[in-house]
Amino acid sequence: MLWRRFRVKDFERDNFPQIYRSADDASQSGQRWYVTWFAINLVLLLLGAFVGSLVFTGFQAKQTVQVLAAIFFFVALGTTIVLGTFRWERVWYSGRAVAESAKSLTWKFVCGADPFPLELDSKEAVARFTSALQELLNENKHLAPVLSTQDTGGDQVTEFMTGTRGSATGVRRDVYLSQRVNEQQAWYSNESGKNRRRRNVWFALLILFQSIAGIAAILLAIFPLFPWRAPAVFSTLASAAVAWGQLKRYQELAQAYALAAQELSLNAARGAYVTTDEELARFVNDAETAISREHSMWVARREAK
Repeated sequence: MLWRRFRVKDFERDNFPQIYRSADDASQSGQRWYVTWFAINLVLLLLGAFVGSLVFTGFQAKQTVQVLAAIFFFVALGTTIVLGTFRWERVWYSGRAVAESAKSLTWKFVCGADPFPLELDSKEAVARFTSALQELLNENKHLAPVLSTQDTGGDQVTEFMTGTRGSATGVRRDVYLSQRVNEQQAWYSNESGKNRRRRNVWFALLILFQSIAGIAAILLAIFPLFPWRAPAVFSTLASAAVAWGQLKRYQELAQAYALAAQELSLNAARGAYVTTDEELARFVNDAETAISREHSMWVARREAK
């Protein structure tokens, strides 16, 4: 009955601390805003390049085209200023760091791993856990304005957390394997495949745009009076493809996620034989270290771009 009470078939956000949910929402919001404005910036630059590449013989037409191109470029400049002013990418990265750290602390608390061993009474364990969450907030004070706009209702220590922590070793082990290790491994595997496919698509587009730019330059040399300077447009498209690839980092993520999935798979094989609280604590710490290592590398790659 205890298993039926505390097992969750799918990951449920409400089982985790409010700080996790708020930081997760803030990170996703920051990512959406940043990626959207970045895409708008690229589209405006492409439109400016396209309009500016058109060649007309009439003075009025030439003037109109160049004015339109200038408008697109200046609006693109405005989006660049917006991106630099609001710094949504900082909210994206920091919010993800807080959310992942809170999730890791939660699983350690639930399973009785260091620094929340089962030897602690409930009051002391909760005090250590909330103190760790407070430290997370203190290290990321710049997120306070964003977190305050999220839904702040809800418990920091939920019934799922205290109930599962008080359950039998086998229950905690199976819940952790099912809802943390296996779920995270499946997520890494799925995301690795997605990023690998997207990398191939964007690489193919980059090759296509560069090839067309080269062919267009040759054709323009043969037909210099052709009314469209296509090489400028397709070279800009190629640059946009490179910029988008640098933003998304498809290749790096595909490799990193594949490696993390393999490591968690090995951990899962070992976790099936855990029978004591001490073994479970060591197993959880090892698994959380592997997950934290991948996320730390993700943050480092993002901040270094």
